[in-house]
Amino acid sequence: MMKNTTVDRVLERLSRNFRSVVNRYVTFLLSRRLMVNLCDAGDNFLTLNVGCANNHLGDVRLDIEHTEAANIIADARYLPFRDKSFDLVMLLSVLHHVKDYDKAISEAARVCKRFFIGYEPNIFHPYLINLTYILGLTSERGISPIKLKRKLTALRDFKLLFEEYMVALRPYLLFFPYYLLNKFFPTLLSFDKYTPNLLRGYYLYVCYREDG
Repeated sequence: MMKNTTVDRVLERLSRNFRSVVNRYVTFLLSRRLMVNLCDAGDNFLTLNVGCANNHLGDVRLDIEHTEAANIIADARYLPFRDKSFDLVMLLSVLHHVKDYDKAISEAARVCKRFFIGYEPNIFHPYLINLTYILGLTSERGISPIKLKRKLTALRDFKLLFEEYMVALRPYLLFFPYYLLNKFFPTLLSFDKYTPNLLRGYYLYVCYREDG
């Protein structure tokens, strides 16, 4: 796993409330697509949030270090669970923190019984986290959605159900107070609808285990 720099941690603290808006949107989108309420799926639907950081979504929340949300400490590349342990496995903006993220994808697929979902920052976006990376201020950098899609479609026994490209959100944080984002978030999303997919900020995907 890659360690965050001081700037990474500062940016995370500054954008924590802002990211809660993003998480609500992503949760709504995925719930609608999967026909499952991710926040309250019931006792018979077990969920795993890999690399949860401070996100309390999921029954089992795993991170490589202690956080306010994590209830399991482990490496995403070596998940301490049996095959097909979880109905839903989430990798929400975590793979770009993992140097050899192929292993994290394989592990998530291994412990997944039904759905395997996630989203990642897009390396092709003109701003996002590439600028601070080039300047050496952050260890974070986006992932190529083309390369990631190739890895997802190569997973044995899995089918890529759908993919979407979402608005680039971090740049707005520099210019808009949080309360404005919270109030006008749908407007910002619609503003981005004419942007070419590969220039949008995030790549979101859902995979389904066909032999589940």
